[in-house]
Amino acid sequence: MATVVWRAVAAAWPAWLLLAVVLALFETPRLWRAWRRRRAGLARIDAMSGEEFEAFLAQLFVRLGHRVERVGAGGGDFGADLLLRDRDGACFVVQAKRYTRPVGVKAVQEVLGARGYYQADRAAVVTNSTFTAAAVKLAQANDVDLWDREQLAEAVRRSR
Repeated sequence: MATVVWRAVAAAWPAWLLLAVVLALFETPRLWRAWRRRRAGLARIDAMSGEEFEAFLAQLFVRLGHRVERVGAGGGDFGADLLLRDRDGACFVVQAKRYTRPVGVKAVQEVLGARGYYQADRAAVVTNSTFTAAAVKLAQANDVDLWDREQLAEAVRRSR
């Protein structure tokens, strides 16, 4: 009986191989993203407070070559947590959102106000989460950069 079963399994090896290849093709991108998130330390970032996240982003942007001023820690930040200047002198305002849920339109509106107030060249919202469809739509209409979880992980890797 066992030999009959073994012969049936052995005869079907091409089907097993095809199944293994298909599963590998579907699972590899998900596993790759999970490995990259772990390597970027996103679990540590997820455990930070809002102020710790702002401080972390300030250090990150310094490592990426920007001069950074934290304006969000004291309250009256007018919608920006960080002011960045690059090597060319361009000014960026950044709104930091360490969330467990998707970031909405309000964050984009806040950073738009900050861009006007600080007369910045660019504006961005950076989160450890994702963005709602409405936030993405408003950001695209107003030339606001959105850094979600994946872009944050990529920036952390680049800064090393």
